[in-house]
Amino acid sequence: HPGSDKQYDGPIDTFIIPGLAFDIQKNRLGYGAGYFDRFLKNYSTAQKIAVALPFQIMKQLPAESHDVPMDLIIVPEKN
Repeated sequence: HPGSDKQYDGPIDTFIIPGLAFDIQKNRLGYGAGYFDRFLKNYSTAQKIAVALPFQIMKQLPAESHDVPMDLIIVPEKN
């Protein structure tokens, strides 16, 4: 979550996005404020990457038309 109201308007090519849960269609369940979905719509060509633990991956999450899916979800292998 951003710590100030300053807005960066330069180029960005990759984002690491937090989330509570993700599904196998690369949808993301966030924290409910919609910040990342609103922000990411302005960077449609940037890579959106999430790092998740295995328990955060669900079969399917509810998704709406304004939700921005991830391009890649990295999940470490279970040992």
